[in-house]
Amino acid sequence: MAYLSVIEQYLNRYAEPEAGLAEQVVHKTYRNTLIIPCFDEAENFLDHVLPRGMADLLVIVVVNAPQNAPEGALARTARLMGSLTGGGSRMIGVVPYSGTHNVDVLVIDRASNGRRVPPRQGVGLARKIGADISLKLYQRGSIIEPWLYSTDADATLPEVYFTTQLEPEAVNLFGFHHKSQDPHLHASGQLYETYLRYYVNRLRHAGSPYAYHTLGSTMAIPVCAYAKVRGFPKRNAGEDFYVLNKLAKVGPIHSLLAPEIELQSRASTRVPFGTGPAIIRMPEDPTCYLSYAPECFDELKALLDNLRSAQPGTPWQNLDVADKALQALGFFEFFARAQRQFKSPTTLQKALHQWLDAFRTLRFIHEIRHTYGDVPLLETLDVLLGTPADGHLERLRNLERGAIGDMGTASHKQAPASVQAQGTHPTFRSGSKLAGQRHH
Repeated sequence: MAYLSVIEQYLNRYAEPEAGLAEQVVHKTYRNTLIIPCFDEAENFLDHVLPRGMADLLVIVVVNAPQNAPEGALARTARLMGSLTGGGSRMIGVVPYSGTHNVDVLVIDRASNGRRVPPRQGVGLARKIGADISLKLYQRGSIIEPWLYSTDADATLPEVYFTTQLEPEAVNLFGFHHKSQDPHLHASGQLYETYLRYYVNRLRHAGSPYAYHTLGSTMAIPVCAYAKVRGFPKRNAGEDFYVLNKLAKVGPIHSLLAPEIELQSRASTRVPFGTGPAIIRMPEDPTCYLSYAPECFDELKALLDNLRSAQPGTPWQNLDVADKALQALGFFEFFARAQRQFKSPTTLQKALHQWLDAFRTLRFIHEIRHTYGDVPLLETLDVLLGTPADGHLERLRNLERGAIGDMGTASHKQAPASVQAQGTHPTFRSGSKLAGQRHH
């Protein structure tokens, strides 16, 4: 009862209106749902997104456009709506996906005049609409499996996507890789992926519980966990990062070793930051691509070590450079309150780790950059990995697979006792190895 109560409370208080509308038009039962926000995409995008051999699936496509979208993007999105619905004007409706067994597409129109989304809510609102609909249908019994599968229109899902065994009661993150038939876009996507994997590896080196990728196209979220954190935030970018930040505080995050989702490397301005804008801003010379200095993560490791050893009534162990960043984040005011409020080491350390969540970890790294400026990413990896530049990405992928664990998943739990640094703690200048790499 408590399980359903959490879902019912969410649906009653926080769900988008489309959840109630969907209940009126969906009259069949499906095993799974797949949520896809869609803006300014090709009319046939579903043909490359959906896995082969699928069955018993309701694809929830939230066609959306911001109120300030360019005319060209609005026209292309209108054509997409027409191709999905056959030219109908309803806000929500179900259409069959041809040549499949019990696979239908639930199309939500948030792109037509009078239905467009506020510019600041963008993809976050679209993803929330889709997830809220899925949650409502699950509560009603129209969806069997207790998972919210989320992806994007630039993804190609593997054939075993819906048959992959997921870790119960945990958010599951599928593996991924970027690809393009265009050599320039492919190279740019590979470099951006190298940056993503470098960042997660350095978080793992520091012992951060947030050492996982935050891509909205790779998530499978338990329905109860989604309800607990009140759904996707309504943001025009970063909604995946922020929802995972919330989810990590109520349960584990599992990174799947396999299968991998293929993501298109493409230039895009649909959102203000992320893969598309990063590819647009990619320098012609990859050796000029800058990223965080490794010393930033050494400072983070020292900070996390301090949090794990914090004791009630014991003064803060000064960290010099890290303390300057913490001062800018307002940490010491929180630390003083926590010292007064929590009387046991366990509760104090838990509160401190809750405070230093994924968002504040990122802010901490950005503050540390005032001391350790950005450095060329490939040059950094040359030193850390000792491999040629064209082998960096594959080496990072292999290190990640090794760190993910013998059972094929990695658990990232928000609990001080479970946060253990992997690898050693030398500085960049002394040639530290990446987390997960064995020393010979």
